[in-house]
Amino acid sequence: MADCDCHLNSFTETYSDNFKKKDIFFIKGVVSDIQEYNCNFKVIEDLKENIAHKPNIFVWHYGTIITRYYSEKDTLVVLLHKCISDNDEKTHDYTTFLCETSVLNLSNGYVSGYILPKGGYKQTMEWNEFQKLLKSTKKIKS
Repeated sequence: MADCDCHLNSFTETYSDNFKKKDIFFIKGVVSDIQEYNCNFKVIEDLKENIAHKPNIFVWHYGTIITRYYSEKDTLVVLLHKCISDNDEKTHDYTTFLCETSVLNLSNGYVSGYILPKGGYKQTMEWNEFQKLLKSTKKIKS
């Protein structure tokens, strides 16, 4: 699933390792304008409440993860961090994590992807159960 030579962490591992950092963003959004290494997101919900009310954001994705596994208009749950200016990336852009699962699909009330460390890359969980799992750490809003 990853295009890097490293151990791929699950979404919950990525979340647990990074969520407390102030420069980490957790959104639910609809993807559009997918390119090989970037796309636009219409922010539906800022789950960490720190993205400064931006209705649309530009996201770079490592390993073409969004291009390969998702389509235009898919609703995704994504952990992001700010870009450090490099080549085409701008400091107001966001990026997914390298060698860590930071993108999950949300469809018909179910989250799917590599959610938990055990169980393989194709896991599915009800959105409410997924939120309870993350809330058990008391890190996201109700």
